[in-house]
Amino acid sequence: MASEQEIKSKIISATGGIYGSWVIGVTDDPQKKKTELGRVKNWASWEADSEATAQTVLSLFVEKRMKSTSAGPGKYVYIHLK
Repeated sequence: MASEQEIKSKIISATGGIYGSWVIGVTDDPQKKKTELGRVKNWASWEADSEATAQTVLSLFVEKRMKSTSAGPGKYVYIHLK
């Protein structure tokens, strides 16, 4: 499990700070979500230490203009290229 700061740092590193080209979401089953989305590029996911942490990270990056596909329940934060 990862803290809010750890996940934020990993997302910043993975995206190079260029958020508009990325999609972020929260799920309870990252493998199932990846399958549902089909062929996505540059998929990454992290298990947050709580659902609240996952939602906080999601909100932060949506404010930074990342697109969101899911704000559903779960403690896994995922990203992928559009």
